[in-house]
Amino acid sequence: MPIRVRVEYTKEFRDDLRKIRDGNLRNKIRKAIEKIIDSPGKGKPLKYELKGLRSVRVPPFRIIYKYNNDLIMLLKVEHRKKSYKKMAR
Repeated sequence: MPIRVRVEYTKEFRDDLRKIRDGNLRNKIRKAIEKIIDSPGKGKPLKYELKGLRSVRVPPFRIIYKYNNDLIMLLKVEHRKKSYKKMAR
């Protein structure tokens, strides 16, 4: 029986997603979110200031999220060059 998880999106995540105009890329991001929901522990664990967060690649973007027991919190979806710098602040 699959584990049920809640999924929450930060306002920042929704705003980031809205800014992406490329329909093909938005579709890839949606598919990546479905994979996160199916297997939340598969994202890359982040280190240092970002310890406790995970990321999934959707080139050239990263989806940054937090996973605790039954909750997936989608935090950011941003270009790779910017995503880790902003999250570390």
